Amino acid sequence: MTSVKMYQELNEELGVIYDEVLNLRLDQHIFWEVQDIIRANPSIYVFNEFYSWMNLAYAASMSVAIRRLVDKRKGTISFVRFLHSLARQPGVVTRTRYKSLSVTAPEAYMDLDFDQLAGVGRDTMNPTEIRKDIEHLIAKANVLKKYTDSIIAHHGKIPPPIIPKFSDIDEVIEVLENLLKKYLLLFRATGLSSALPQIIDDWKAIFRVAWIRTDKA
Repeated sequence: MTSVKMYQELNEELGVIYDEVLNLRLDQHIFWEVQDIIRANPSIYVFNEFYSWMNLAYAASMSVAIRRLVDKRKGTISFVRFLHSLARQPGVVTRTRYKSLSVTAPEAYMDLDFDQLAGVGRDTMNPTEIRKDIEHLIAKANVLKKYTDSIIAHHGKIPPPIIPKFSDIDEVIEVLENLLKKYLLLFRATGLSSALPQIIDDWKAIFRVAWIRTDKA
């Protein structure tokens, strides 16, 4: 496969990863906003089976989504496979190719950007640094992966040694967001301040009305 073809394929994979990370950030944002709504109202800040169901459903869905992003199996699109492919052929993105992504930014500015991504004076990414990104992501996601594999995906008889916490989910999402910012800049010269997409509609409006009507209308 030519360098150009591989660049195109990895760039397309990055687009899929981009969407998945943004969906994770959106779900995370909504979940914690709802938690704030509950905590702020003493009338509803009580034990409730609905909250237990909501928490379990959130943990399960987020764990599965994160598990997909660290999947190593062939035929899948994941952040880990994307990074492994780049580590094997770092020449897919060169300094020259990176600088060609912008026709308006000064060359010195693009050189400085690439220095920060790849290392001062380097023409390609350092495979060792890419593998460090892989190891960091896998280490952070390990608890969620084990939980997903044993409880959700395969319903194992032996429970995982560690039950994941919401903070585990938050930490993995932070790693995914930082990696997305880094490699989106590398492949598209596009800066991303946050992976949280803009929410246009007032999704909290439903919480300002009674959910169970007591009138006879």
